[in-house]
Amino acid sequence: MLRMFSIGMIAMAIGCSESNPNAMDDTSSGTTGGTTTMSTTTESTTVTTTTMSTTTTMSTSTTTDATTETTDDATTMSVDTSTGAPACDAASHRCVAEVPGGWEGPIAIRYSEPDASDPGCAGPYDEPAVVAYADLLTGAHDCDCQCGPAQNVECSNVTLTGDNNNNCGTPFGSMMVNEGCTATPLALQIPGNSYWRATAMITDGTCAEQPTADVGPASFDDRLTLCGAQAAAGECGGGELCTPLPGAEHDGRICIWQLGDLECPNATWSQRTLLHQDYEDTRGCTACTCSDVSGECDGTVSHVATADCSGGFSLGSIGVDGDCQLGISAQTVRGVTINGMLSPVDPQCSPSTSIENGSIAATGPVTQCCLAPD
Repeated sequence: MLRMFSIGMIAMAIGCSESNPNAMDDTSSGTTGGTTTMSTTTESTTVTTTTMSTTTTMSTSTTTDATTETTDDATTMSVDTSTGAPACDAASHRCVAEVPGGWEGPIAIRYSEPDASDPGCAGPYDEPAVVAYADLLTGAHDCDCQCGPAQNVECSNVTLTGDNNNNCGTPFGSMMVNEGCTATPLALQIPGNSYWRATAMITDGTCAEQPTADVGPASFDDRLTLCGAQAAAGECGGGELCTPLPGAEHDGRICIWQLGDLECPNATWSQRTLLHQDYEDTRGCTACTCSDVSGECDGTVSHVATADCSGGFSLGSIGVDGDCQLGISAQTVRGVTINGMLSPVDPQCSPSTSIENGSIAATGPVTQCCLAPD
């Protein structure tokens, strides 16, 4: 196209040169053919100059078009970037689903021993949200009740019966024998070689209660500090947030939380852990009590031939032990007396049954839901 345009311009220049009468006059008046050639050359030079100018203009126009095209592409990319957020930096962040309504987050979790100082939160998750605990350990819970040795024990009067059978199954009668001399009633004024039974029981005394209430201390096995972070201004897909990756101080998971014992909100936030903020311990034991002292007393009683036990005329003695015993004299018994003091035999109190009662339960539930594994 450029060459055609140049040739046309040359032809037009030559045509103008031949039809110009002034130019012909100049030639006929002594200008030689070389002069004509010079004129033609002059016109060609002019044409060439014009052609160069045209070529230059065309080249400039082409360059301008290419520059404009390149500039348009670059401008389009710049506009897209400037009108939106920068891309979410995968080296330090992750695009995760938005936090559902009613839930708090995102959070990262920091574990520590419950009896140690709370380590707090660390960047980028450096905003304390809540402290909760996991795995309540309750310890032992056992109850028992025993009674101590009987104290201040006293014995009753002696109960005496007489019988003519060696099993003392058909007594003639009975009498109470106190510490002095007791006259024998007519029913028991029988030979001393009859069968006799003497008994005495413990009537008083106390035992100290000895309860055992083994209620072990309760504690949580783990403390979890839930730490929040601000989402970055990174560009993610629809319904997603550019969320910082937890640092080495945290357990690596990205989670959300809410007070209460709840189900996780959806399949994205589905790794549920139920935590608690405290516990209530009402464990104990029912009361430990001891019965009255029980048991028998031991000693001896003497049969005497006189009702007032005067004269020391003893017809023999029998033990106060509840056995059926044969007396040793054929003479009639008219008085009975206790020899010395009666002694308690293995006095005891019966303990009550002490059982476990009450309960222990974690309180202040906190539901934590973490992202499902990829």
